[in-house]
Amino acid sequence: MLSDRLGLGLFQTLLLFAVAQALSYVVAGWIQNTFGIIPTFIYSILINGGLMLGYQVLFESYDNSNSTPPFIVFCQFVVIVIAFFMINISFGTGYNWTVSVFPVKLRGSIMGICNFVGRTGAVAAPEVAWLSSTPLIIFGITSVASGVLVVVFEKVRKVITDSRS
Repeated sequence: MLSDRLGLGLFQTLLLFAVAQALSYVVAGWIQNTFGIIPTFIYSILINGGLMLGYQVLFESYDNSNSTPPFIVFCQFVVIVIAFFMINISFGTGYNWTVSVFPVKLRGSIMGICNFVGRTGAVAAPEVAWLSSTPLIIFGITSVASGVLVVVFEKVRKVITDSRS
């Protein structure tokens, strides 16, 4: 593990990621209030996808053996923590946005469906990592594609709403 190579034990690594997760929700609230829910979701998920794809491209040649320079190991760890931070922002923002999109009568059922689909993806994640030699590329492309789809569908929604009024 990268954290072992940095001198961090399991407890310190989990504590670091827990702090990053808590901080991401605080930052997400501030960014949502400042820039809005939709831009927060789009940029956080696109940044996360870019970090995953960039990690695969930049650090592909390093095999994480003991011969990898410590600075490279530190950079890998920092990129992973930032990607974790950004995906937590997009995850929390996605819940806030989903609640505001759907009508009150359908909100509970639709939130249940969204939660089911999200949890299905979480269950499939270890299988993708196990079956694929490059899971970061798959997750990065999925993140970037979902960010682009949000942009496209948001523009379509605005056109439909503007044409109705």
